[in-house]
Amino acid sequence: MKQILLIGGMEASNDTERMLRFCDEFQEILSASQVHVSFCHYDEVSFIFSSEEYTVTDHRNNRPLTFYDKVFFKGPIPKTYIAYALSRYLGYAKIPYANDYAAYKPLNKIPQLIDMSELGLRFPITLYSANKDKLLQLTEKILSFPVVVKSIGGSKGQRNALANTVNDVKEMFKKYRSFQFFVQEYIPCNDDFRVLIIGKQLSILHRYSAKGSYLHNMAQGAVVEIVPKDTLPEEVVEQARLLAAKTRLQIAGVDLVYNPTNKSYYFLEINSQPGLYPPDVQKFLMAMLK
Repeated sequence: MKQILLIGGMEASNDTERMLRFCDEFQEILSASQVHVSFCHYDEVSFIFSSEEYTVTDHRNNRPLTFYDKVFFKGPIPKTYIAYALSRYLGYAKIPYANDYAAYKPLNKIPQLIDMSELGLRFPITLYSANKDKLLQLTEKILSFPVVVKSIGGSKGQRNALANTVNDVKEMFKKYRSFQFFVQEYIPCNDDFRVLIIGKQLSILHRYSAKGSYLHNMAQGAVVEIVPKDTLPEEVVEQARLLAAKTRLQIAGVDLVYNPTNKSYYFLEINSQPGLYPPDVQKFLMAMLK
């Protein structure tokens, strides 16, 4: 028997009755076929992003999306960025679906998590669900504390905190009630690197966090210095270029951190509006104009 999933609406918006009607309609239309139709809401799916595991789960029916033979987006789409993320995942997992919302690229951090997953880059395990209670459950189940709690639309270190306990995560959610967050594995460090890409040119920045802060943003008091290009392994620099190319950014700041536990570099994020630093930047920008 083929399994069909309808995705639409939000449980938090009381869209369940409407989705049940859609489900019954689909089941009736397909009654001559060996088909079973289920549904879930956009806030009933969760994402696990990492180089080892890239999965999406339907929590209403407690099934991974790979369980289904086809997925239909039906009814209200209150959060288009989730429809975008689901479309990207379904395409990646080769699960037939309709319609395709992958063209609706949001201006938040979700697309870069998808890009890093698809490229197979090493980056911290990252969890997301629009349902914060479910996100909290996943955090306790999958990650070890401390964890990073970061707004999906934050920049310059805003709405970004290191949480040492479950209560710290809850307080972050409560403080910024109207914002969406993901929770990420924490890699202890006092510094990180930024590969600043401008056209075909690049510069390597070494950033040190301010005293008492785990953030490496200049806006949060970090100290930054330009270091030689061979400071980072050539393979890591090439991966940074690949990520910038996949995200279609000609000017980008790719942030990564060294994990001494397994002696590997982990990508953190890519910034489309990176802080620009002299002296290399001026000549890089001039080169783009030629």
